[in-house]
Amino acid sequence: CWTAGQMYKWWQRPGEAQIWEHIDQFSINAIVTPIEEIVDTFFNSIGEAWEVGPDRLKVCALKCNKAFDPFAAQWQ
Repeated sequence: CWTAGQMYKWWQRPGEAQIWEHIDQFSINAIVTPIEEIVDTFFNSIGEAWEVGPDRLKVCALKCNKAFDPFAAQWQ
């Protein structure tokens, strides 16, 4: 999954990317949160964010292309 590659873009301030909003919803702290809980909550929520709509993660649309064609969108 390409979500981690969206966290630290050189043109954005730390925490500015959309994926951080998604992470913050779950108050993830890898030091105190068991990995099973992170997988069961956060990673499952990424799959739920694949559907087209206002809560869709932009990285899902750009990288996996389900119901979105970034090439064609340039002319819309």
